[in-house]
Amino acid sequence: MDSRYSRTKGYYSLFYNEEYNKIQNKTVLVLGAGALGCYISLSLSMYGVRKLIVADYDIIEPSNLNRQILYTESDVGKEKINVLSEKIHKYNSDVQVVLISIKVSSVEELEKIVAEYGSIDFIVKAIDTPIDIIKIVNQFAVSHKISYISGGFNG
Repeated sequence: MDSRYSRTKGYYSLFYNEEYNKIQNKTVLVLGAGALGCYISLSLSMYGVRKLIVADYDIIEPSNLNRQILYTESDVGKEKINVLSEKIHKYNSDVQVVLISIKVSSVEELEKIVAEYGSIDFIVKAIDTPIDIIKIVNQFAVSHKISYISGGFNG
């Protein structure tokens, strides 16, 4: 058993070993590399999810440093997705992190992500703009039968 995941696999082997193996092979789309996106991306990669697609367009600013755990002062001015990927790989070099520099603002943009990068098993909405982003993600997720969770300042 791979020692990196031995405790997690040990726990799941009591009841859910097959389910844990399924989780590891899922592709998760994380919309946003801010506060919530950092936490979720890092947690999923440490948990054993092997493929993350992270979409964000922003650069790191000093105002991000008090709540976005993967970024430090030396990262200011860099693209969030690039630094996020670099830091995640320091924790788990086995995870594939696909980076998309985009501000998602339409169902069509989500359709392009699927067309270019393949199927998605789960979506984490960790962005707050545009104001109707939850409607956009919901419409896309429902039409593709993809589960999602929404969080952030605007929920």
